[in-house]
Amino acid sequence: MRSFRVILALVLAGVAGCSLLVDLEPFHGGSTPADAAPDSAAIDFGSGKDGELTVSTEAVVNDYAAIVETAIAGARRLVVGDGARFVAGDAVLVWQTVGRDTSPVGDPRPIAPTEGAGRYALARVTATESNAMTLDRALDFDVLGGLAQVVRVREYSALTVQSGGAIRALPWDGSVGGVVAIFVAGSLVVDGTIAASGAGSRGGRAALTLAHLLGCEKLEGTSGDGYAPRGEGIVAGYDGVGDPASAPGGRGNEANGGGGGNCHNAGGGGGGGSGGAGGVGGDSWEGDMSRPVGGAGGVALAAPLGGRFFLGGGGGAGHADGPADDQVASSGAAGGGVVFVRAASVVGNGAIVADGEDALAAVDQGGGGGGGGGSILVESGEPVRVAVSARGGRGADTTAAIGPGGGGGGGRIRLAPPSAGARNDVGGGASGTTPNLPRGAAPGAPGVIE
Repeated sequence: MRSFRVILALVLAGVAGCSLLVDLEPFHGGSTPADAAPDSAAIDFGSGKDGELTVSTEAVVNDYAAIVETAIAGARRLVVGDGARFVAGDAVLVWQTVGRDTSPVGDPRPIAPTEGAGRYALARVTATESNAMTLDRALDFDVLGGLAQVVRVREYSALTVQSGGAIRALPWDGSVGGVVAIFVAGSLVVDGTIAASGAGSRGGRAALTLAHLLGCEKLEGTSGDGYAPRGEGIVAGYDGVGDPASAPGGRGNEANGGGGGNCHNAGGGGGGGSGGAGGVGGDSWEGDMSRPVGGAGGVALAAPLGGRFFLGGGGGAGHADGPADDQVASSGAAGGGVVFVRAASVVGNGAIVADGEDALAAVDQGGGGGGGGGSILVESGEPVRVAVSARGGRGADTTAAIGPGGGGGGGRIRLAPPSAGARNDVGGGASGTTPNLPRGAAPGAPGVIE
């Protein structure tokens, strides 16, 4: 593999100048760390062992397993929920998807995570059991059981995604998913899509049985007392998938997860992406004095893609005081996931996308917040020639004078080497309207192109 890198660098240098010899090094640095076993193989652009692939429909190509026991730095063995799909020789991504960072509810300041959230490592599997696997190199950080996963990285010799075809991430379910990881030893042609849009942190679920209360202003409160559920972010412990009436709520964001709308019928804030913050949700119903108690937007995550990947934050739910047959509350939307690609070349007329999801419109109830954009890291042997997008999702519209949802913040994109003229988009999502007015709802902030 070392000889492959040298040959590739020499060929590219002849075309584009010797500076590419330097630019290639960051793509491979750490792929064979000093503490690796003597027989560890560099991963680089992958071995190509999965052969050539042409995708004409939709497919999930990665395999995923939850890491169920903590493995401390220096460990090589991972205990997983299901290792049956992994075999010796597989390249894997070990990823701490969420962490134990703490963030006071309602804190608007950007977060630079320190407690492991987002950290990742590459390795090869040397042995498998039904519920465990052994790696060819030691972990250089603690991996927290129940908060991390291992992902089989596909290694193609060449890959073509045809127009109308798509490679997609399995949506994050709290244990696994949220990421597409593909290495291509040769050319990657994208005329369709490689997508993790809406596969990230989950949005707060709308509850149709919230109390019909006025004057609520708390950052935290139970949904049953009139506070719509918050969206999910990087902080472990999200509890928004059960009965939404008992989920944690309140207009305060938790890290990059958007806050829920406070009574009466204020919109939920958009979840912040890993680059930009989400926008605040709209004001409460006119009969509640149109107070500015929409959900706060999730914050920006101030950490580059070189060592961490982050899911876009989920939007907060809109407040609802139904149920009624003609009333539809709006849940917060899911954030964008992660796309990690390495290839000798990346070209095509399609797109690589990790956009936040748009929140669905609400009828006579509060609107949910848009999902934050995800993270895209593309490392190539030459400039990337394909569109790349990690936009925030749009906040929900409402049909009455009730608070719409805030827009999701834009995500993060890193192309290496930097690609002049690349079609990159990390725009923030638009806020919802009601009707044709934002009523205090704000768009998400733009993300970051590294």
